[in-house]
Amino acid sequence: MPFSSACATASIARVPIPRSSLCFFLWHQRKKRADNSQPDPYGNSKNFSVQFSTIFAQGTFSRSIMSWLFGIISRDVSPKTRSQCDAIHGVPLKSFTKNGSYHFSIGGLQSTCLFGETLNSQNEIDTFWFTLGVTFAKIGSKRTLLSQDDWTAVNGNGFKDLDGHFVHAFYENERYEFHTDRIGLRTLYWAEAPGAVIISTRIDWLAKFLGNCRIQFETLGSRWLTFNQISYESIIERIHRLGPSGKLVVDRDGVFFSQKPFEPSFSGSFSVPASIEQLRECVIPTISDQLEPTLGLSGGLDSRVLLALMLSSDNRRFHTHSFGNRSEPDVSIPERMSRECGFRHISYESPLPTIGETLQLINTYAAETNLVEPVSTVLRLRDHSVLNPATQVLVDGAFGELVRRKYLSRFVLNGRRAIGQRNITVIFKNLQIERADIFTREVTELMTAGVKKEIEEMLETMPDIERIGIDNYLDLWAVRARLPNYSCDAQARLDSFLLNFMPFAQSSYIDTIFDIPVRYRRNAVLFREIIKQNAPSLAKYPLVKINTTHPFSLPSLATILLSKAKIRLGYQYNDESVHVFLELMKEFLLDLMHSKETIEYPAYDYKKIVKKTQEYYAGAKNLSGEINWWLTFELWRRNFAT
Repeated sequence: MPFSSACATASIARVPIPRSSLCFFLWHQRKKRADNSQPDPYGNSKNFSVQFSTIFAQGTFSRSIMSWLFGIISRDVSPKTRSQCDAIHGVPLKSFTKNGSYHFSIGGLQSTCLFGETLNSQNEIDTFWFTLGVTFAKIGSKRTLLSQDDWTAVNGNGFKDLDGHFVHAFYENERYEFHTDRIGLRTLYWAEAPGAVIISTRIDWLAKFLGNCRIQFETLGSRWLTFNQISYESIIERIHRLGPSGKLVVDRDGVFFSQKPFEPSFSGSFSVPASIEQLRECVIPTISDQLEPTLGLSGGLDSRVLLALMLSSDNRRFHTHSFGNRSEPDVSIPERMSRECGFRHISYESPLPTIGETLQLINTYAAETNLVEPVSTVLRLRDHSVLNPATQVLVDGAFGELVRRKYLSRFVLNGRRAIGQRNITVIFKNLQIERADIFTREVTELMTAGVKKEIEEMLETMPDIERIGIDNYLDLWAVRARLPNYSCDAQARLDSFLLNFMPFAQSSYIDTIFDIPVRYRRNAVLFREIIKQNAPSLAKYPLVKINTTHPFSLPSLATILLSKAKIRLGYQYNDESVHVFLELMKEFLLDLMHSKETIEYPAYDYKKIVKKTQEYYAGAKNLSGEINWWLTFELWRRNFAT
């Protein structure tokens, strides 16, 4: 039923679910457990409350490192080697060890780190598996969060039907297999050393273990000079990276890997009711009764669409939250909606941490996220730690832009011909953004050459633009380049706080996006229809764009023009957080700039860094972005120092 009685009941078609492959397999396994009177871990069994609370009672609810993996496969895994590994990552949740063969440790938040093993008659490990992240599958007619028992059934039965974000590993008979999700929202790194293969979810840990690892500036180029990295290559020399639908195999014959960029089905089947229902299933999956969904609600459209679907659900057991100053429109508008629409909302506003706490936060954030955002971002993101992993699961509205045809929109006017003509220079120009001009001319040229190479390689793998159209082409480019490269490290970090998922970034839903006609995606027509059918009262509240507000009904172009006009006239929330952060960091940042390690780093144009920093602290506030990004890069690169 719609949230508002003023709206007629939506007519929702139920899409039949084929009972095939993994979906039916998992349903059958659960049915067998039920027939044998075994409690279903993710069903309605009353026994589950005991099982689930026991799982969390064994874990830690404080800030922990992301669900992680560090392991070595070698003919000579000695106690000394194990000690070297353990010194890198600290105390694990579980280790799998066989002297002379392997040593794997996994850790982090227990709910995003599932594992199992079988033992032989000598009580030695015969097989083992583990999964890092969060995974969903259709079990019967319901989209369900996979449990430990479900994953035991999945091993050897394929991964293409799974949603979520994960790295999965399975060992049997001296064969090691590692898999990543279809989108590449979690990733894996590995390196080969004499007589050994070292594998981890943390590239900095792998580099520290290997020693003498250097930044690969050619690959770093697209990560620094454009919106995000384009390829799936590692940005550190000697280390390899596993991309979307990745498979890494290590056995007696050697090391083999494959990966496949996301490929939509382009089924051509679309209806508004079916599309809404598909998204509803991604927003409201079957999860434990012990967990309450908490939606990150802002003043934007994407999280409001998810709110509309949650409000119209039969299960109203959820609440929303926001982070930040209550004077921000992204906080004040959700609070207003909560008061007037009658749902529970919590606003979290934390005081600025001390200098010592901030230094620890930004150094860890830089190491974990690999230059996807400047380190000042962590001052807002740290508030995720207030959410309770024992009782909450985070619903994240990221990547709704895919359904609104907003990614790479500048290409529609300026870059369409360049793509058709494969004009690398113009394509590069349309992808380019400014972070910080801090490198020597030679390094900048090397990075620029790397970007152009990656663009050429991407063009080779993309479908014909005339066949799928410019809009689908740009959205597919975003799915292949943006989601795996921008999200994978940030997603791994979020997995350290609590169970979480992004409905718009589920592979099954992304498949349907490419069947939605462009006329429903542009100007957010489909999103507005979802709100109209499910919670029409939400349409009376303004939306937020670039810290300015605009009417809900305003089309995209008019929104852009109004936002720019408001900014010019000063009708904009003035976010001073970056300046407050840089002032807090001033003494540390200046010491860092004058350190021997910075002065002698050959990739830097040191005079530029000094000049920009001095000008910023003398009052040139327009340079805050460059100073913030230089600090981010400097902290990040020091994690690879030997």
